[in-house]
Amino acid sequence: MSKFFIGAGIILFSLQSAAGASNTTLKCSSADKKIRVDGQVPGDLAEFDLKVFNGGRESRFFSFVNQTTLQTEENASVKIVEDLDVGVYTLAANTRNSPLSLSLELYAIPSTLKKTKIPNGARSSFEAKMVFFSNEFAAGPLKKRLNCTTFRQF
Repeated sequence: MSKFFIGAGIILFSLQSAAGASNTTLKCSSADKKIRVDGQVPGDLAEFDLKVFNGGRESRFFSFVNQTTLQTEENASVKIVEDLDVGVYTLAANTRNSPLSLSLELYAIPSTLKKTKIPNGARSSFEAKMVFFSNEFAAGPLKKRLNCTTFRQF
């Protein structure tokens, strides 16, 4: 019986710890809307789900805990360097252990980054340079300038 209470206490503590945690929502698109980057990127949590839309194609970078098996499912890693107060936002994502090789680099042009504090969070907008590579592309990496927004709730 005591094992049940210890287990329940650990689960309750874990849920309470994550209650205020959130990731950052990232949305980017090219001027012609043919290229988009959308998803949740690491903030307080390590989980992420990021999609790149290129015309009719969708590529996905993800890492999450399967709530049924409690196992981590992932195909990629994401690194973010962010200091919105000084105009820094950089994202690098790469697949691993996947037959499809994908790489995404996105960095804000500092002079375009604008941060707005909102109740319980922050929002930013900026222009970014994107380099996206897939081993499906015969012509090499796709390079594009995107308009981006981020939103994070604290």
